[in-house]
Amino acid sequence: VSNLGYGLTRLFEQAFQTPSMTEHGFADALQVMATVRKTALSRLTTGQANSPTAGADVEQSWRNYVADCVLYAVDRRINGTTMDTVLQATTLDAALQTPIVTGTTKLILAETPEELTCVDAYGRLSAYTTAAFLPKFKQAVAAKLGIDSGSVDSRVRAALTTLAQDTVEAQQYMVMTAILPMLERGVIQHYN
Repeated sequence: VSNLGYGLTRLFEQAFQTPSMTEHGFADALQVMATVRKTALSRLTTGQANSPTAGADVEQSWRNYVADCVLYAVDRRINGTTMDTVLQATTLDAALQTPIVTGTTKLILAETPEELTCVDAYGRLSAYTTAAFLPKFKQAVAAKLGIDSGSVDSRVRAALTTLAQDTVEAQQYMVMTAILPMLERGVIQHYN
C-alpha cells in the first residue's frame, strides 16, 4: 500500500506539476525562502559574503550609501522618492539608485575606503554586490540548505516559481533580500 501511494504521488506530481512532495516536502518553498531571509539577517549569518575581498565591508558600504544618498533623496523628495517607493520597488535600481551628484558617501570595498559621489557610489556598489558579494552569499545559503552552491539558483528559482509563478528572478530576490537588513540599518544610521 505504501509503494502504491508513493507511486501515485509521483505520477500526480508529474501530471499536475505540484511542489515535489516526495523529494522536498510540503513546505519546501517556504523553507527555502526563509533560509535565504535568515542568512541575510546579520554579518554572522552571511559568512564571508560581507568581506569577499580583503578589507571590504559590504554592509557598512550599503549602510553609508543608504544614510548619505537614499535618505537624502527621500528627505528632499528628489524625483518623488519616498520611503514607500523605496520599499515597494521590485529591483535594486528602482529602490536605491539616486540621481544625486553633489552628495558623497564612503564605500569600503577594498583595503582603502573611497569617498564617491552618490551616482558613482551606486554603480560601484551595485556591481560589487553582484560580482563579489552574491557568490559568497550563495555559499552561505547553500551551507544552510545542505546543497552545493551551484544549485542555489535553481533551488531558489523553484521555490519562487512555486510561490510567485515566475514573477521574480532568483538572483534579484537574493540580492534584494540581502540588502534589506542593510537598508534598515542605514535608516537607523541616518537618523542617529
